[in-house]
Amino acid sequence: MRLVVVWPIVAVLTACGPIPVEQPAPPVVADPWRLDLTPMERGTMLQVPAFHDRSEPFRQDVTRLEIEPGEGMELKYRLETGDTVLYAWEASLPLHVEMHSQPDGAPFLYANSLRLEDELEAAQGSFTAPYPGIHGWFWENRTIDIITVTLTSAGFYREKLEFRAGQEPIATPIE
Repeated sequence: MRLVVVWPIVAVLTACGPIPVEQPAPPVVADPWRLDLTPMERGTMLQVPAFHDRSEPFRQDVTRLEIEPGEGMELKYRLETGDTVLYAWEASLPLHVEMHSQPDGAPFLYANSLRLEDELEAAQGSFTAPYPGIHGWFWENRTIDIITVTLTSAGFYREKLEFRAGQEPIATPIE
C-alpha cells in the first residue's frame, strides 16, 4: 500500500499494482458435454433469460416414493430451456441426494451434477432448466430401513420419469 495525499490534505490509501476496472470474460467453451467444465464455464454457456412467457398452464404433482434399504432411485421431470420447477421434498430418514440434469442429445450416462449432499432429510426451492432434457433427483437409501420420500412440485413440465435399478423407466404424462 502507498499513501497518496490529495488536496485539501486528505489521505487516500491505494493498492500497489493496477486495479482492474472490468473482470475478464470467462472462456467460451465449444463442447457443452465436456465433463471437466467449471461452474463458470457451464453458466456462461447455459444462460437462461430471467423472464419466460408460456402459453400452456403450469402443472402440479405430488409423488410419494418408498426407497428400500441400499436402493437408489431417480425422479426427473422433462423440461424445456427456461422452464422452472418449484419443489419441496421431505424424507422419513436422511438420504444421500444428488440433483442433476441430462440434456437431450447428450451421450449415454452423461449427467450434469448440480447438488450433492449426504444425510439430507428435506429440501425446497426452484430449478430453471438451462437446456431441454430431464432434470431431477437421485435419492439413495444408505440405511437398513425403508425410507419414504414425498415430493411436491409445480412447474412447466409435461412428463415425470422414475428410474430404479433392474426396472424399465416409468414415464408418466402430467396433465
